[in-house]
Amino acid sequence: MPQKILNRDFVLLALSALFAATAFMFLMPTLPIFAVSVVKLQESEVGIVVGAFSVTALVLRPFIGYAIDNYNRRVILIAATLFFTLTLVSYLYISTLLMLVLVRMFHGASWATISTSNATIVPDLVPANKRGEGIGFFSMSMPLAMVIGPAIALEIFNQSDSFNLVFGIASAMGVLGLISTIFVKMPQREYCRRPLSLSPSALYEKRAVGASAMQFCYTFAWSGIATFLPIYAYKNGIDNCSIFFVLYAISVLLVRVFVRRTLDLRGPTPLIVAGYSAFAVGALLLAFTTTHFTFFISGIFVGVGSGLVLPSLNTMIMNIVEPAARGKANATLFTSIDIGMGLGAMVSGVIVNLTSYRTNYIISAIILLLPILFYFLYEKRHYLDILEKQRAVEHD
Repeated sequence: MPQKILNRDFVLLALSALFAATAFMFLMPTLPIFAVSVVKLQESEVGIVVGAFSVTALVLRPFIGYAIDNYNRRVILIAATLFFTLTLVSYLYISTLLMLVLVRMFHGASWATISTSNATIVPDLVPANKRGEGIGFFSMSMPLAMVIGPAIALEIFNQSDSFNLVFGIASAMGVLGLISTIFVKMPQREYCRRPLSLSPSALYEKRAVGASAMQFCYTFAWSGIATFLPIYAYKNGIDNCSIFFVLYAISVLLVRVFVRRTLDLRGPTPLIVAGYSAFAVGALLLAFTTTHFTFFISGIFVGVGSGLVLPSLNTMIMNIVEPAARGKANATLFTSIDIGMGLGAMVSGVIVNLTSYRTNYIISAIILLLPILFYFLYEKRHYLDILEKQRAVEHD
């Protein structure tokens, strides 16, 4: 077991994750433009393209978790990163809707494998007593990519008017991520080689369900907020909506730096309460915003909430499952994220159509308070009971 967090293999894996996440975020603002202007899709068809990625990731997560627990994690991660890079290169040759949907499906499969593998491998690369701090550090890759990825991609496209250049640079980042991954050394472990079963108990980790349900509420609310944020800003006369996301990402990074050891030293309770409360405040500020100031400040609150919630829930799950079940546990967590992202946008669309954007954000704030209630009524005791049983076994 490593004695420090920032060891060689942890840094290499974090770099790999950053390169992959940045390449992923390169496509977020540019792919819809590419689909409409080059492939000549209608707006409704763009939705099919986006959905193909999410549906594939959702369907494959449980099987990815099984593979990670039962086979060589390093080989799986290298293969997924290679496949991810090849899908990035494939965007250079797309000319039809069918081609784009197929590439997005393969892209979703490789991304789901990378993200689940990384979340499973990280706890093996950091000291057990600093697991929360290590996961917090590692999870900075996505918010950092959110800051630099879309901004760089749009600047490149605006200056060159070339999608091939955007896709080419994204592919190069995939190659750099692959190189970093190849040099990561992982601790030796035994593989249980469980027979593959389609039963829920075999594909999902029961001990991770509570924290995953809490994560679902967070992702459901975030999806509903983020999906309609540009339109909501436009209707309220607020320009430069992108500043919200920049402040959000910066807040995530800063809060993970300043509270990185809190979970290991004081447990998850203060971070869970503060995280969901901050996010709820951000949603309420959005609901009643009338100025640029309150709109952008809400991004800070939402970012603080995000910076506290996800690494806390992830660490809780990693603390209560044995290493051989971490793949299945992370698949359970990430499945809740996939479902929350999809349902959140759809339900919020219905709410907005029937009521208003303000009502949608008020409902989001209420939903964000439910995990706090659930935590104190059930999940906290469930978490502590498992930890106590683990300590008793270790003492014996």
